[in-house]
Amino acid sequence: MLTPLFQVSGTPLARVDLNKVREAKRFAVLQAQHEGCLGSFKSFDSLFGNYIVPVTPSDDFFEQIAKK
Repeated sequence: MLTPLFQVSGTPLARVDLNKVREAKRFAVLQAQHEGCLGSFKSFDSLFGNYIVPVTPSDDFFEQIAKK
């Protein structure tokens, strides 16, 4: 499935295949898990291939878990 053209400031227009983006995100998550990453991370779509980023939980996050 191709989406309309997208442009990031200062870059040429590009067509993005959403199925390839989803597949790359899944692969990045599986690879991180396979390599033993036990931390939290967020995944997101990017024209640059950055699909997962480490996340440091805040004190609020731990307080919410403790209340459950």
